[in-house]
Amino acid sequence: MRVAELKSKATALRRSELDSDREQSMKDMYEDMIDKLSQLHTGSRHSQRNSLMNKRRMLEEQVLSLTTKTNQLRAEVDRLTAELDATGYQGLLHETRRSAIDTMKVRHTEMKNELVRIRLATVSLRTRARSSSEHQLRRNDFA
Repeated sequence: MRVAELKSKATALRRSELDSDREQSMKDMYEDMIDKLSQLHTGSRHSQRNSLMNKRRMLEEQVLSLTTKTNQLRAEVDRLTAELDATGYQGLLHETRRSAIDTMKVRHTEMKNELVRIRLATVSLRTRARSSSEHQLRRNDFA
């Protein structure tokens, strides 16, 4: 009976060692998966941030272009105003000026709104990145 008992204990000990090895293996695999997911997440955020920065630059260039065009239109309106003043006709001038300025104001406002939206998206991305970093630090503290 002692031999059977010793064999039983030896078998139980081997099983616990195998379970411990499996547990460590699963833990290592899980940590690797978390690290890879974190790397993918970080890469995705960098890509999104770069995309937003490129879009922001493009929109800023468009705003600059519209500002330049607005200044050119104002100069043209001023020139035409001087010519019309010389002829004494004011009605058409005011209507043309008002229409051109209104159109440019609408375009300029649309561009500003798009820049504000991009800035808000950038703030949101920064917040998410900070949150992800904090989560990563907490996960590392528990590991």
